[in-house]
Amino acid sequence: MRYRRTGVDLKLIKTEEDLQSTLYAMQVTGKLYADMIQGAFDQVDNRKDRGVVSSAEKYLKLE
Repeated sequence: MRYRRTGVDLKLIKTEEDLQSTLYAMQVTGKLYADMIQGAFDQVDNRKDRGVVSSAEKYLKLE
């Protein structure tokens, strides 16, 4: 049996507390990954603002 909202296997979740902990862990993990990806994009944007160009960009002439 699966919990509809998340697709989590209910055999692993025995109590409401287990469910809430699982949902919280999924939300926190999603936020961490989103922040990591946003940070990577921000870092690339900051490099370009300072005139730093990667060797791949030079090769592809994306300057």
